[in-house]
Amino acid sequence: MRLERAVVIGVMVACPLAATIAGFHLGSSGDWHAQAPIVSDPGVLPDFSALVAAYSSAVVNIAATQTVRASDPATGGDVIVRTEGSGFVVSPGGVILTSAHLVDHADTIVVTLTDRRQFNARVLGQDGESDVAVVDIDAEELPTVKLGELSSVSLANG
Repeated sequence: MRLERAVVIGVMVACPLAATIAGFHLGSSGDWHAQAPIVSDPGVLPDFSALVAAYSSAVVNIAATQTVRASDPATGGDVIVRTEGSGFVVSPGGVILTSAHLVDHADTIVVTLTDRRQFNARVLGQDGESDVAVVDIDAEELPTVKLGELSSVSLANG
């Protein structure tokens, strides 16, 4: 149940956020279109059902562990800290975008796909200021989330 919840939350947050940042939205035909604001009426939530249907298989669960030396002798030594979050596959070869705070200083990172396969991951790069990290797993032919084109992004007026 936790994996399914992570998939839904990841799709609902990561995919629309990435698309919105890139200046695109998913049209009713399933195509990406340059967008005006997705939510014109702040009291009405957009319908994410097409987005979830199209990209839920590209959302992954990420579990990271880190061994932390306890400074208090009463704790009995090292403490294992476990964090979980989500990410989304952006390359069929296993490149995944996630949050930097999730994988920062991790000793192990395990990615679980929606089909329940698990892979050890390695951090390719991260930026703490924007809280974005890129991790990689040894997999092929994975479903991906399509990101927007950089050429269609423009800065907002002042």
